[in-house]
Amino acid sequence: MVFVAKKPHLYIPDLQQPTTDLINVGLYFGTSISEEQAQSWRALAQAIRQTSRSVRCLWLRFAVGDESVHSTLRAFGEELVGCATVQSLILENNIGIVELLCLKDWLVGNTALRGIKFLRTNLDVVAFVHLHDFFARNDSLKVLDVFGNNGVGDEAIKEILGAMLEGRAKLETLNIGETNFAEDVEGVARGTESGVQTILSYVRRSKS
Repeated sequence: MVFVAKKPHLYIPDLQQPTTDLINVGLYFGTSISEEQAQSWRALAQAIRQTSRSVRCLWLRFAVGDESVHSTLRAFGEELVGCATVQSLILENNIGIVELLCLKDWLVGNTALRGIKFLRTNLDVVAFVHLHDFFARNDSLKVLDVFGNNGVGDEAIKEILGAMLEGRAKLETLNIGETNFAEDVEGVARGTESGVQTILSYVRRSKS
């Protein structure tokens, strides 16, 4: 597992090393971020974009934050636009549509990301509509993991895989499923027979 740090400046010296060795970057967005800390986040995003190293995994973990977290994340995402050094991305915990939109411009323009995982997020079909162009345009994507997200039901599955069929990505790993199997749990979007049929249709039609 990638170590997740609260101090982004710790990674900058390693990213600036004149080497092509792979590196992992794990970051924790807490409940509040000062302006001084925000500058450190922007500096880290610049280092990730400019590094000669490939970032094997960028792991972003979120707590419930205030506007300072959102403004810092927006600046972080803006600095990453055009970045092609990140191989895989994990978005974990309290990330919803607001947080996702802070990263949207980077993701939609990214055609180099090889893996993306949504881990226990608050994302639903609306969020994945915003990521339509990412799934349709990224022809490098090999791993897609949306297991265990309560908002991923039939409609979200249809949106994600429909966008994937528009593109040329050749997935090697597709992980979709639920962790909460209790009946009628509020806020949980269920995958039904319709969702299974969508997955089967994707498998049949995909070039993967």
